[in-house]
Order: sequence, then C-alpha cells, then structure tokens
Amino acid sequence: MKLTKEEIEHLNKNSKTYDESLSQLWLVALLFMVPSLIAVNLSSSKIALISSSQLYISQKTKFLLNVIKNRVFLKLLFIYLINSIGVAIPALLIRFYVEYYLLALGEMGNFLGLYFLSAIIGIPFWNNIAKRFSIIKAWRFSIALSVVIFIFTALISRGDSKIFYFICLFSGFAMGCDLIAPQIILTTLIYKEEFKASYFAMFSFVAKLALAIATFISFALIAKDYSWLIDGGKSTINIDILPIVYCLAPCLIKIITFLILPVLEKNNLSIKKPLMIAN
Repeated sequence: MKLTKEEIEHLNKNSKTYDESLSQLWLVALLFMVPSLIAVNLSSSKIALISSSQLYISQKTKFLLNVIKNRVFLKLLFIYLINSIGVAIPALLIRFYVEYYLLALGEMGNFLGLYFLSAIIGIPFWNNIAKRFSIIKAWRFSIALSVVIFIFTALISRGDSKIFYFICLFSGFAMGCDLIAPQIILTTLIYKEEFKASYFAMFSFVAKLALAIATFISFALIAKDYSWLIDGGKSTINIDILPIVYCLAPCLIKIITFLILPVLEKNNLSIKKPLMIAN
C-alpha cells in the first residue's frame, strides 16, 4: 500500500510535533529535577553541618561540666588569675618607670636582658627545690623572695638606676619558678582528663584576661586625671605615684597569692615533682 504525498507530509509533520513535545517534556523534567537535586544536596550538607555543630556543642558542654565539677582546677585558675595580674603590672609599667623615674631609657635593654637571663639560670635551682619539697612550696618560696626583693624598688631615689640592676637580677631569679610552676601544677592535675587542650586554652584565656585587668588598674592609678576614661583624651603620668604603683601593687597581689596557695596543698597537689623533665 502506497502512501500519497499528502499522507507522507502529514506523518512527517506529526513526527516533528512529537519530537518537539518530547524535547519539551525532557526540558520540563530537567527543570524539576535540577532544583530537586540541589535541594537534596543542600539538605544533606545542612544535616551534616547540624550534626557536626551538635557534636561540637556537646563536646564543649561536656568540657564545661567537667570544669564545673573540677573544684581543684577552679581554685588553681583563680590563683593563676590573681598571680598573673601581679606579674603583668610591673611588665606594663617598667618602660614608664625606667624612662620617667629612673631617667635611664637607654638602659632598658640591659634591665630586661638581665631579668630574663637570671630567670633562666634560676630554673635548675627551683627544680631542686620542687623535687625536695613540692611544686607549691617552691612556688610560694619564689613568691616570697620576689616580694622581699621587689619591695626595695619603692626605696630607689629618682635617677638612681644602678640599684635597679640588682633588683632585676634577684627578682628575675625568683620569677623563674613563678612563670613555670602553674603550668606544671596544671599538667599534674589534668593528666587523666579528656580535654587537656581545652584546659590549657582556658589557662591562656585567663592570662590574657589578667593582662587586660592589669592594664586598666595600672594606667588608672598612674594617670593624673581620668579624661581618657570619659572621652578618650590624653593624660599625663603622675611621677610621684608611679614608683608606688610599680612596686607596691604587684607586691600586694603577690602576698595574696602566697596566702591562698596552701589551698591547693589540701587537694593532694603537694607532689614532689621536678619543674623540668630532664634531670
């Protein structure tokens, strides 16, 4: 059976129409499928993100609960905060003290070099004290020595920089233990804990907090006026009060640390342990 010319043209036309309809159907299907696939991928990513966030939150919550239950760590953290404020005050004010009171800014490098060198040299001595008695007793002894030595800073006459060399020598020697002992006690305390890094991170945060508190205390006490607190204006330094704040403020804070340190000895932290791993 032969088809006529008109029938063939009609079939070709219907075939083209069918192909066009089929292409349109594929296009419509793609328009619906692509957003659906994107939505599925986004949902999967969102679920994964929520899961990881929930895991992070649960870990942090667990750590905070452990900290709250660890009363000994909280006591150590508070003592470390108080002691760090006492350490930070002279560190912040030394430049002003040397420049405006001792009138020896050119000797600043010598003072700091002698201070830190004597601190390094003093570590083996404090290591032996810690092994013979305990870390806390060594820490208290170093605090007492630093207070006795540093109190003489208040007796130095203006412009007399020579005596300050001796104070840097002996106070640096005492500070060798003061800077290391808290971290050793922390290591002894948390060696069985799960979140060791988080405990050290909290210690680091407290040190920065102490620096901020010490900055406010120091500059509030040595300023002649308090316009800088109100409108951010400049203020001059009170030279008469500067040596008192530089000396007595850290000594007072150190004495407080010395008095509250025995609290840790009551919690089985009076362990005879060296400050250094190597003997």
